[in-house]
Amino acid sequence: MYMCRYVEKKSEHWQPKFSVIVKELEELNRLKLSVTMQHTINFQNFGERMSRRSELLLEMKKFFSDLGIEYRLLTQPLQILSPYPSSQYVNTAYPYPPPEYAGAQIADPSAGGGGRL
Repeated sequence: MYMCRYVEKKSEHWQPKFSVIVKELEELNRLKLSVTMQHTINFQNFGERMSRRSELLLEMKKFFSDLGIEYRLLTQPLQILSPYPSSQYVNTAYPYPPPEYAGAQIADPSAGGGGRL
């Protein structure tokens, strides 16, 4: 219905006949469609052709959002690796190494080298 209205509205750009084919449904969260439409211009004008294609894709995105269809990324696992052996030291505001690291060499950029704790 949305596509029909768009094609009718842009009849100077597109032939009235088009097809939408569902090609694949991946992992129940992705849908691959094949949309075939015929331009009213010849294909030698590549810039105009790509401009119309971009406009069509943006219009399709608008159709999908009007229908409440949107793409959301799946939840990704997050692993935070800490250089400290205990999770009690996972604090970005902690200014110094924990006591277990006493005596370790650390670099002090302001002194131009390393210093001993």
